[in-house]
Amino acid sequence: MFQYYNPEERVALEQVSNRIDTLEAANWHGYQGADILEPHLHRGFRNGRRLNDYQWYPLYREVVEGYPTFLDLRHFDNKWDSSIKNSDWMLPAWNAASWEGFKPAYGLAYWNTVENFRRTTRKVGTIQFTCPHTGIYCQLIDENQINTPEVPMMKILMIRNPRRANFYALKRFVEKLRFILIDKLKYDMAWGLPLRIDDRRYSVVGVDKRFEEHHRMTYETESGDTKEVIISRLAATWAAAGMNLMPVPDGEIAPAFISKSFRRKLLKREKLMAQFLNSII
Repeated sequence: MFQYYNPEERVALEQVSNRIDTLEAANWHGYQGADILEPHLHRGFRNGRRLNDYQWYPLYREVVEGYPTFLDLRHFDNKWDSSIKNSDWMLPAWNAASWEGFKPAYGLAYWNTVENFRRTTRKVGTIQFTCPHTGIYCQLIDENQINTPEVPMMKILMIRNPRRANFYALKRFVEKLRFILIDKLKYDMAWGLPLRIDDRRYSVVGVDKRFEEHHRMTYETESGDTKEVIISRLAATWAAAGMNLMPVPDGEIAPAFISKSFRRKLLKREKLMAQFLNSII
């Protein structure tokens, strides 16, 4: 049988397939999970005729390699996995959160990306901080686990209140989270991309308005062009709770914390940052 992918790619492709079927409603640009795992059975069409293996192969590889990099979260069972690389950040984070009254828990995820034209996946460590009084929690990963940041950075994967909406409790949680990450652990930046699609793992109590447009933000790029972005109600809530909307390493405008020293560096290096950071004391 024609080989569309190496056996070593199978686990990574299974993760891609499952993500398409569960989070993309089995429709990512017209493709579903089975198209990824069984390409020989789901060859595309051209001019009304089914493509043969040699015609379909380069198109299939474009689909596989074009699917966005993602983090496949598995659990937060608080078990230490010594096989995870670059995990020296986890114990200090666990201790800092515990000292400040949060309940921390180690977690496991898989970083699914493309390397050397092949889909790969590897284990990475994550951590969860939970407020024992309100139930509000966040899930985090050190950016050094998945990239090579210029300064210490933490990616905020989730901030969620599983109970009824309580903005003031959320604000207190966000303020304490900033203190732990920026002041205690000395990260220069921490940011997160709020959800854009409904993920059944993170449902809300009451009417769900998270993905509605809250407002639009206009800013000037380095090239002098004007760009407009839509800020969702969820992103606006994070910002109102104490985070700053600004350009982040993912190439988007998103809620973030930033240290004073890194703020000064960015303002000196990148003129566009003045639009976002001058208001930060």
